[in-house]
Amino acid sequence: MEEAVEMAQKIAALSPDAIIVTRAGLREAWEGGSVERGVQRVGERYERGLFEGENIKIGLEAFASKKKPVWVSSKI
Repeated sequence: MEEAVEMAQKIAALSPDAIIVTRAGLREAWEGGSVERGVQRVGERYERGLFEGENIKIGLEAFASKKKPVWVSSKI
């Protein structure tokens, strides 16, 4: 249980956009039986919103300034 809570805390600290896209990619690959096709479909669906969203700017700024990002709710 302790290990599961630690993992959940690590995931919760990530960008909400990244969590949504990763979850969608895993689901596509599992249900479709092809990782390559899953990546393609998820890219088609989320790429624009992911790279034009506010969270990517927040993440890049936090990385550049070596600070912890403060994510906003996902809009994708």
